[in-house]
Amino acid sequence: MTWAAQAAVLRTHAHGTGEFALVAHRKARKSGEAFRAPRLRPQASAVIAVSWLQKCTNMITQLTASELVRSIREKQISAREALDAHLRQVGELNPRLNAVTTLDEDRARAAAMAADEAVARGEALGPLHGLPMTVKDTFDTQALLTTAGLPQLAHNIPATDAVAVARLRAAGAII
Repeated sequence: MTWAAQAAVLRTHAHGTGEFALVAHRKARKSGEAFRAPRLRPQASAVIAVSWLQKCTNMITQLTASELVRSIREKQISAREALDAHLRQVGELNPRLNAVTTLDEDRARAAAMAADEAVARGEALGPLHGLPMTVKDTFDTQALLTTAGLPQLAHNIPATDAVAVARLRAAGAII
């Protein structure tokens, strides 16, 4: 099963409809076989949903930037799904690594929603459209704590983005 098909399974779990029915139905329709939705106990269903969630997160976060942008443009996955996968990975790994010092999930989610709406409307998209990414803490990020690792900048919240950050956002990146 391709990662896009597994992402489709993840979406069915997220919306609570059909378990594996979506993908199984597509396979059956293509092969001409009869489709029969599986029956699962609620506990087994929850375990499988978590397992699929982890697999899909791993698959999405393993894509290159160009593969991820292409997948978003082609509507195989949404910018929100890509962002959620990366936020789950940050949540899992960052306590040990301490690589992300400041996280602005609310603004990132709003940007991902806007990116998905732009795709749906068929608007012209930037080269990094919907790509979730982090920015090194030495670059000013508007309204977001930027310390450059220095104690004297512990309360520094810039009013504007650095030029590089502004260009990333203009290209469609989700910071």
